[in-house]
Amino acid sequence: MTLFNAWYYSFSPPLASYLGTHQTQREAFGYALYPLIGLLYASYYAYLLISPLNSEVAALTAGLVAAAMIGFVYLAPPLYLAKRILRRKKTSLASKLNPKPFLALSAASSVAIGLSYFAGTGLVLGFAAASLLLSVLTLGVVVGIMVLSRVRFTYLGQRLVALNEVLKTLTICCMKDLSSVAEE
Repeated sequence: MTLFNAWYYSFSPPLASYLGTHQTQREAFGYALYPLIGLLYASYYAYLLISPLNSEVAALTAGLVAAAMIGFVYLAPPLYLAKRILRRKKTSLASKLNPKPFLALSAASSVAIGLSYFAGTGLVLGFAAASLLLSVLTLGVVVGIMVLSRVRFTYLGQRLVALNEVLKTLTICCMKDLSSVAEE
């Protein structure tokens, strides 16, 4: 957590200061954050679903949901564009993506997590959890690129506007649900 905080606070205050004085960039950044808010709600609900059974498994599940969705939503589109550009230049980097190695790594990491948890080896557990999260993030990217490869982009502008409105509405509804739960 210390490493994450150091990374986050290395850019967050200057970015907040910049966005505070630039209205257009602040709005664009806000639109870019709507999917993240929805993803965090999805991981929160995944946690709520599993936490009555086991809070540690629920926390891991919430992290996996967030990692997979962040890979799918934020990393897959720019990497899909890079893949298309590389394919036009006839490079070998634009070869077909195969999710099987990442599924195998995810499965192996899951087994390692279970074994290290029951054996009480914290260091191995940390490495296995990091490996699982990174493999699920990568799997989200690979699946996202595969989905984008099958989508027809005829009316992209209209679809993006519609998707943004859907995400905005979903976020508002989730916030209302959470506020009503908090009031109870």
